[in-house]
Amino acid sequence: MDIIEQTKQLITRHNLAANSYLDFNPFKQAKKTSYEEESDAALNKFLTPEKWNRVSEGWYGFDLQTCPPKWFEALEEFWGLLEKDSPDFKVLQTKLKYGSIRIYVDNISDDAQKAIEMLENVLQDKNLIW
Repeated sequence: MDIIEQTKQLITRHNLAANSYLDFNPFKQAKKTSYEEESDAALNKFLTPEKWNRVSEGWYGFDLQTCPPKWFEALEEFWGLLEKDSPDFKVLQTKLKYGSIRIYVDNISDDAQKAIEMLENVLQDKNLIW
């Protein structure tokens, strides 16, 4: 099975859909919330040394604060798919931009790029725009 089909299954398995994660804006809270603490913990679990080793020189790599913790589970699984499909890929940036995950990588197959676009389309939430 190719990475596109596997990504479709990942999206279904994790019940991912655009704008279905948050019913509040975490940026409008006066103090750190349990949501932010949960998100920070998920981010720290996701950012392993192996992921940092894939960052191309001159790029900052990851900026994923305040992402829904559920997203990190899907990203972790997708990372495994990407490693199988394009073992020599390099991370340029993976960040939250305009309420959506954006994944910029190098040395990947055309199918992997299509799979990234599919994932980006569901990992978005209007409440993360600040």
